[in-house]
Amino acid sequence: MERFDEPQGTKVGEDWARQFKKDQVPEDVEGIPIKFEDILTIPISEIEWSISEGLERPVLGRSYQGVKMDRLLVKCGLAESSSDAVRKIKQGAVRVGSNVHEGIYFLVEALPIRLQLRVGKQLRVVVIHR
Repeated sequence: MERFDEPQGTKVGEDWARQFKKDQVPEDVEGIPIKFEDILTIPISEIEWSISEGLERPVLGRSYQGVKMDRLLVKCGLAESSSDAVRKIKQGAVRVGSNVHEGIYFLVEALPIRLQLRVGKQLRVVVIHR
């Protein structure tokens, strides 16, 4: 039987409490990198970009509605397929941060962006980049 010394065991307990009791992400969770163009509904070449405060910001026009949430859930392993992801979204099981997300699109206004996605008890931290 593996034994944890007190500091490591304490950290495990704190991470568990942070994730499940306080609805926060443990400090050492690495983000899953996802390319912005892999979750877009339009070609990335149709989006104009501006740079401000060290971030790339898409110039929002009629053609850019956001990224497809179903594609994002599949890419990060929170859904088995697009139809599974859509079902989870419709059931209200998907949260971005602490908010329930009910739409098919999620508006990304700057890159890179770090998101906490949760479907039920499953948690993923994703980093969307260009």
